[in-house]
Amino acid sequence: MLVWAFFAVSGVSGYNHIVEQRVSGYPNHGQFVLYLVIPFSALLILVLIRVVTRSNLVVGIAGLLGLMGMLPYMFVAGGGV
Repeated sequence: MLVWAFFAVSGVSGYNHIVEQRVSGYPNHGQFVLYLVIPFSALLILVLIRVVTRSNLVVGIAGLLGLMGMLPYMFVAGGGV
């Protein structure tokens, strides 16, 4: 969950830097989704699972799925390998 929180905070910072460049056509919808929507959605889902369920097993499985979902996100957001 903390990793997605980091991605959310760094996404806001990255998006603000794109806006500050004042280049025509930027930021576009894809950058908004990649830098803001995906990290905040993943963070919100993990927080809701933690709040709603009291089972450590469910929270642990959700955390593992969140970490597994982080790898494809890093490949796309980081520009690949």
